[in-house]
Amino acid sequence: MSFSLSRGYAGEGVLFTRRVLTGGVVSPRRVSLCDLAGRFVVFSPIMAAIVLCTFNARYIHAAFGLRYLMANLGDLAKQAAIVEFDVQQRTVDAAEAILAHHPEIVGIGVYIWNATVSAQLVAELRRLRPGLCIVLGGPEVSYETDQQEICRLADYVICGEADLAFRELCEKVLAGRRPLQRIIQAEPPHFDGEHSLALPYPYYDSVDVKNRVIYVEASRGCPFKCEFCLSSLDVPVRNVPVEPF
Repeated sequence: MSFSLSRGYAGEGVLFTRRVLTGGVVSPRRVSLCDLAGRFVVFSPIMAAIVLCTFNARYIHAAFGLRYLMANLGDLAKQAAIVEFDVQQRTVDAAEAILAHHPEIVGIGVYIWNATVSAQLVAELRRLRPGLCIVLGGPEVSYETDQQEICRLADYVICGEADLAFRELCEKVLAGRRPLQRIIQAEPPHFDGEHSLALPYPYYDSVDVKNRVIYVEASRGCPFKCEFCLSSLDVPVRNVPVEPF
């Protein structure tokens, strides 16, 4: 497995910019990237059939959900790349960076802190590449999908925990068998059994460990039923096995 890190130099400073992780091979093609100050540098993108992306609240936050999706793509991970932005970056620049990979599928993680900018990104991608398959996931699009413009613009919305459902969808789309059902209700995955979840930690690298917040998941679901919290809707509670750590 190889990784490509979007990192370069501007004057004396190292630019920790848009993050790109992949299970595939680095391509010699080039792409423009934004650094933390909004400047542009030029880097080699990875040709990827699948691009997983999101807008983090800040650079120091690493997208835990995207790494889970990548870890559970199976053989498709060789054709996939993780591309991370932060909410301060322009959506037109994010769209340019994503499309430089020439993807067939773009998966976007939508959360409360990036719902507005994610909607703008989807509209931008739809304008630039009308035939691109756009898949949404995350808590902000798992409920009230019929009331959200971003869901109308996307090809598919995976509601709930998409770790395994996303791979199944990608396999069908890349095989030319696009499902007719746009809204997909994902079954809660488990950490044991025949179809157990793969853990995402190999998709953190030394730069992440040194410079960013590393998330560790001990369990999913919540035993409480607080009316104001979406976590109360997650059933059942599942503990992550300790042994793999």
